[in-house]
Amino acid sequence: MTKKFYHVLAVMALCLIAIISPSQLQAAVGETFTKDQLKYTVYSEDKVTKTGTVSVEEESREISGDIVIPEYIENDEYTYLVTIIPDNAFDGCQGLTDIVIPNSVTSIGDRAFSGCNLTSIIIPDSVVSIGYSAFSNCNYLTNIVIGNGVTSIDSFAFNWSRSLIRVVIGNGVTSIGGYAFGNCGMLTNITIPDSVTSIEANAFNGCHNLASVYFEGNAPTPVHGAFGNSTTIYYLEGTKGWVDYWGGRPTVECKGWLAQDGIIYIYKSDETAIINGYTEELDSVVIPKTISVDSINYFVTSIGAYTFYNCGRLTNITIPDSINSIGNNAFTYCSSLTSVTIPSSVSYIGYRAFYECSSLASVYFKGDAPETNENGVPFSVPSVIYYRPGSTGWTNPWSGRPATLWIEAPQIEEQPKSHAVLEGDSVTFTVSAEGTAPLNYQWYKDDVAIEEAIREIYTIESVTAEDLGNYKVVVTNTEGEAVSDVAVLSLLQPPTITVNPISVTVDNGTNVVFTVEAQNADSYQWYKDGTAISGATETTYSIEYVKGSDVGTYTAMAINRAGAEKSSPAALSLTQPYRATAELQMVNGFIVGITVTDCGWGYEFEPKVRIKDEFGEGAEAHCIVENGMVTAIILDNPGSGYSEETTVKVGSPFKYVGLKAEVKQIKLTLYLVLGETYQLEACTDLSTHDWKKIGDPFIADEEETEIIVEVLETGRYFRVHEVK
Repeated sequence: MTKKFYHVLAVMALCLIAIISPSQLQAAVGETFTKDQLKYTVYSEDKVTKTGTVSVEEESREISGDIVIPEYIENDEYTYLVTIIPDNAFDGCQGLTDIVIPNSVTSIGDRAFSGCNLTSIIIPDSVVSIGYSAFSNCNYLTNIVIGNGVTSIDSFAFNWSRSLIRVVIGNGVTSIGGYAFGNCGMLTNITIPDSVTSIEANAFNGCHNLASVYFEGNAPTPVHGAFGNSTTIYYLEGTKGWVDYWGGRPTVECKGWLAQDGIIYIYKSDETAIINGYTEELDSVVIPKTISVDSINYFVTSIGAYTFYNCGRLTNITIPDSINSIGNNAFTYCSSLTSVTIPSSVSYIGYRAFYECSSLASVYFKGDAPETNENGVPFSVPSVIYYRPGSTGWTNPWSGRPATLWIEAPQIEEQPKSHAVLEGDSVTFTVSAEGTAPLNYQWYKDDVAIEEAIREIYTIESVTAEDLGNYKVVVTNTEGEAVSDVAVLSLLQPPTITVNPISVTVDNGTNVVFTVEAQNADSYQWYKDGTAISGATETTYSIEYVKGSDVGTYTAMAINRAGAEKSSPAALSLTQPYRATAELQMVNGFIVGITVTDCGWGYEFEPKVRIKDEFGEGAEAHCIVENGMVTAIILDNPGSGYSEETTVKVGSPFKYVGLKAEVKQIKLTLYLVLGETYQLEACTDLSTHDWKKIGDPFIADEEETEIIVEVLETGRYFRVHEVK
C-alpha cells in the first residue's frame, strides 16, 4: 500500500510539472539590475520569447548630468520594455539636469522627479497619468510638454516649479488636480485644451504672474480659487458655460488667439487685437499695426498685462501708433531694455508696466502725458522721462520719475516715393519727419536745391521733360539734420509682356489657368476670341470645369496710362469630342421646353434627341449645331402624358455604323450510350480528316450530355466516337 501510495504521488508531481509550462514561470519578477546609472526592476518576463517589462529609477542619489531612459534594455539575453517610472524614482536627484522619457513609459509615479534640477521635460504620448507631486520643487524647470495620452495631472504635480514659463497641455487631459501648477510664479499664460472638464481648487494658486488663461472648449465645472487674482480667462465664441466671472475671475470672449513671430495675439469680433504674451525668448520686437487671420485684418490696439513679463533678452521694442494702452506689468523685469519710445496714440499705461527694467534709462513720449494706474507708478530706477515741446500733462517728476524736454535731431519717419508719370501730370513728393521743433525742409533735384521748396511737400503742377530726375529732402533743426532717400521722377512707359499664356489641350471637365506677366502694368483684361471677358482683370484667368463653349483663343491685354500691350494667343482645345446634355421643362405632362446644359463639342452633324418615358409619348425635338456644339434644342411636338421620370438624351458626336458579332463558346449536345467511353474531336478541313482530340476520354454518365467548348477559331467541325 505504502509503495503504491508514493508511486501515485510521484505521478501526480510529474503531472503538475507538465502542467506548468516554462513560459508561465516568472521567478525573476521583482529582481533588479543596473546599467548606466539606472536601476531596473523586472515586472514581467516570458521565458519563451525572452522578453519582459521593467520599471526604471536612479541607481543612487548621486546620478548626474543628462540621462536618456532607453525604450528597451537588454540583460542576460532578455529584452525588456521600460514601462514604469515608479514612486520616488528620482526624488531629490539634484545632479539630474535633463532626462529623456521614452515612448514606452505609461505612468510616472508620485514624487518621481521631485526636487530635481531639470530645465525642461517632454512627457511622451504613451504616458497616461502623472502622479502626485511628480515634478514638484523642480526650481530650474522652465518648459513642459505634456503628451496627448495623459488623462490626468495629479495634485501638486508641478507645484513650486518657480522658473516655469511655458506649459503645453496635451488634448487628452480631462482633469487638473489641486496645486498641480501651484506657486509657479514665472508662468504668465497657459492654454487649456477642450478636453479638460475638471480643474480643482488652487490648481494654479500662487501663480501671481499668470495674467492670461486661454480655454479652447466649454467651461469646466466652476471652482472658486482655481486661479489667482492676476488672472483673466479668455474663451472662444460659441463655447458654452461661460459667465462674466468664472471661478471668481473675469472672462473675455474672443474669436481666437494665435502665435506669430513669438508673440501671442487675441483677436475679437470688433476687428481689434491685443498682444497678450510671448512663446519664445525675444531679442527685438516690432509690433505690427495689424494682423491678418482668415483674410480679416485686426488692428493691434493694446499690449496686455504681463505680455513681456521677464523677457530678459528683449533689447528693443517698436510700438506702433495703433496702440492705445499698455497693461499692468507688461514689460516688468525686461532687464536688457535700454530705451523705449511711446507713440502719441497711447493714452493709458498700467501699474508697474515697465517696473524693474534695470537698464531702461530713457523713455521717450511723442504725445501728451498718458493716464496711469493710481495704485502704482509705471517706471522705476533708472528711467528718465522725455517729452516733446508743446505736449501737455507733464510734470517733473512725473509718476515718480524725473521728466525733461525731449530735444532730438530730425528723424525721417516716411520717405518720399518715386513716381512714373506722363508729361502734363501733376506730381507731389511728401516726407514725414519727427524731431524738436522747428523743423526746416529743403528739397533738391539732382543735388541742386530747389527754390522755395521748403515744406514737407513739394508739388510739380505740370511735369515736363526737364523735371525728370532724382529728388530728395534734407530736414534740419538746431540738433542736426536728416537726409531722405532718393525718389525718382520718370516718364511712364507702356507695359511690356514678359510671360505669355500657354496653349493647352485638356479633357472636358478639367480646370485650366492661363497666366500673363508684364512690366509697368496697372491692370489687365482677358479676351476670348477677341471679346473681352467680364471680370477677367487679373494676371491669371481660371476656368473651372472646361466645357466645349470654352474652346477658343485667349489673349491678355496689359494696360497702364501710357498704353497697352497684347499677349500672344493661347489656344484652349479638347482632347476628344464629347456628348451634349440637356434638361426638360414640363407642365401637366406636356414637354414645354428643352434647355442645353452642356453644349458638348466635336459635332459634325445634327444629333438626334431621344425623349424617354414609360407613360408619355409624342414629343419630338431637333438640335441646332454651330461650330461643333449643340447651341439649342428646338421642341417640335410637346407630346403628352409624360411623368416626372422622363429623361432626355442628346446623340453622341461619334457616328458609328456597323455590326460586330463574337462567339466565345458553343454548347454541344451529345447522344450517347450510357456507360460507354467516348472521345470528342475537332478539325477544320474534312478532306484531310485531321481530327484532333479535345480533352480526355470520358464515360457517358447520361444518355444526353452537354459539353461547353471554347471557340479558338472559326470553321471547326466536331465529332464524337466510341473508344474501344
